[in-house]
Amino acid sequence: MNKKKFISLEGDFHGNSYGSLSVTNVGLHELFGPVLDGSLKVTPPNASLDKENLEKDIENKCKELIDLISCEGSETIAAMIIESIQGVSGVRIIPNEYIQKIREITRQNDILLIVDEVTTGIGRLGDIE
Repeated sequence: MNKKKFISLEGDFHGNSYGSLSVTNVGLHELFGPVLDGSLKVTPPNASLDKENLEKDIENKCKELIDLISCEGSETIAAMIIESIQGVSGVRIIPNEYIQKIREITRQNDILLIVDEVTTGIGRLGDIE
């Protein structure tokens, strides 16, 4: 099996170790040099749009994801990793409708979906010491 690529959302933060920086898209790559090969990114929808325009934006962003998967080949993509609430890039909430749609797209293409819950888990998983 040759599934070595990961897709993440622009604005996501998944950590600052070498591997996690490969799927972090908040401008930290420049500080540490090249990251692992196979890191792909797509743009999340703009949740601040009105309902009608948000629906159109979600459809456009889903098409962007589908096109990327088609171009790269689903057989080469191991997973898509997202933050449902992006904290480092200015607290952006990824719309539930988009998450549901990308779950269906990843399922149809045999790609794992990882929902990284760092921001939403803070203070809910015990004491921070």
